[in-house]
Amino acid sequence: MPVLRQQLYQGGANDSLVISAQFVAHPTFYRTKLPLTSGTTANRVAYSTSFQTFVTVEKLGLKQAALRVVQHTQQVDSIAGWGTMRVPGASGSSLPIRVLMQRSRFQQIDSFYLDEQPAPANLLKVFGWSQGSVAAWYADAFLRENSSQPLLLLYYQDATYQTLHYPFGVWYSAEPDVVTSTRPKSAAQPSTIMAYPNPVTDGRLTVVSGTNGRSSIKLTVRDLLGRQVAAAAATTGEPSEVLRGLPAGLYLVEVQTTDNIHSTLKVNVQ
Repeated sequence: MPVLRQQLYQGGANDSLVISAQFVAHPTFYRTKLPLTSGTTANRVAYSTSFQTFVTVEKLGLKQAALRVVQHTQQVDSIAGWGTMRVPGASGSSLPIRVLMQRSRFQQIDSFYLDEQPAPANLLKVFGWSQGSVAAWYADAFLRENSSQPLLLLYYQDATYQTLHYPFGVWYSAEPDVVTSTRPKSAAQPSTIMAYPNPVTDGRLTVVSGTNGRSSIKLTVRDLLGRQVAAAAATTGEPSEVLRGLPAGLYLVEVQTTDNIHSTLKVNVQ
């Protein structure tokens, strides 16, 4: 729950708007129901938040009158697709993390109540407000695989999704399970992972590393919507039949080594 720190807005010589420190319950609007596929509309939700202020306007005879601000928000989410992302961590950039990109748009309507009655227009005019004013903003959320908690949130000012919203335009997750997925700076960097042949015509794919050695790996095959369609254990430098029987098309082959190095390869099956 966000905390509103005390703020004081001064109007005329004796006019003021005071927002006392308070807890404001906010819904967990980013909790997205899984599973999802690209192009789907995930959520259409509406929720409200409110906080208390106190106003003094000498000309209106108000002194520390209770003014409550209620914000009604409508949110629509849609799914853009799957990808990978790195975020900062305690020991450097994280390993690539699979994420689902969710694009959202928000519309917020403000309402003002003086002593639990709609605030009069002459009071709102003092502070440059209007009853039922509408604000809109937009966001991209990148959700970790099998989780509805965002790894990264980007907030934008308009529907072009290009200009970040100041001052809270970027938020990223730094909880322990993300930080511990980073590689220490002293650790060896992952070797180059490649695969051949590409395109694949007989279902047999050979994954090789830059060291040309033999090591155990895990292969996970996904379609372009991020759905897992095959998986198998394999050895670098030796053919694997993990793609055998799959329909022709493009696939993402995720390679995981025994020391938890991840690579993703795009493979064409014919």
